[in-house]
Amino acid sequence: MAFWTRSILLFVCCLPFLSADDISGMTVQDDTCMDMLKDFANLSAAFTFCAVSHARPILICQECVSSYLSVVEVYDDITKLESTAGHKCESELVNLDRLQVFNQGYNYIKKLWENAHCDNCFVKDRATGKPTTQLTDLVMEILNASSVYEACVKKYHNATAKPDLAVCENCIGNYKTINDIYVKNKGTIEFCMDVVDLMNNTRNEWSGDLGCCNDRRKPEITMILIASGVGVLPFIFYALTYFLTPKKVHAVIERKRWNGESNGVSKSPEIHITPPENTED
Repeated sequence: MAFWTRSILLFVCCLPFLSADDISGMTVQDDTCMDMLKDFANLSAAFTFCAVSHARPILICQECVSSYLSVVEVYDDITKLESTAGHKCESELVNLDRLQVFNQGYNYIKKLWENAHCDNCFVKDRATGKPTTQLTDLVMEILNASSVYEACVKKYHNATAKPDLAVCENCIGNYKTINDIYVKNKGTIEFCMDVVDLMNNTRNEWSGDLGCCNDRRKPEITMILIASGVGVLPFIFYALTYFLTPKKVHAVIERKRWNGESNGVSKSPEIHITPPENTED
């Protein structure tokens, strides 16, 4: 999101190089090319203004599709239209200067649209393969479910309560509906950024602002219980081993003194050492 905002602002800063007022100084031989170039400049500016205006929350795809298609249309016309004999408008515009402002401006708009995956929001024209202004059934389903959810939150919301139990109890079904639709289809298609941003904001509101995160508490509680059980298992194992393992009793052999008289064994004679007597010279 920050990257897009910086990119849009950068393009806005550079846009005067392609403004209709400055085009008059370019040496284009054909008036038709000049008129189309002015149209391209004005339409590019209109799309950029639309993108900046709908950068938060992201609604670039839905709100700027008409401006985008107009830019693409006039760009295609310029690249195909021939001015004077054998010369195309495109070659004259591209060779005007080294900056190639014409192509750079179009590439910026095209890249922004593609990075947002905006084509995936709309039904494509079968003949051209280009997006139309008609949203797909899946996107419409998500937007309708989101409208029902937001209406429920608005009805029961209590700004002083967190968790907002009234919203949590009455709007849980609406929240699960929109979340289930998104999760079910997320792995099969690449949602446009309008839908992705909508779901991120919805989830942040539900779990953060409203405090309704029951869907997250259950997995967390399960994980905590499993981790606790794994941590306690070694202590249980050692306790069971200590109490259930039979203890070995070692026999104590007592040392008996032999009685020489009773056993008929003679005692060893005691040896007495008499110290020598002192003699006088």
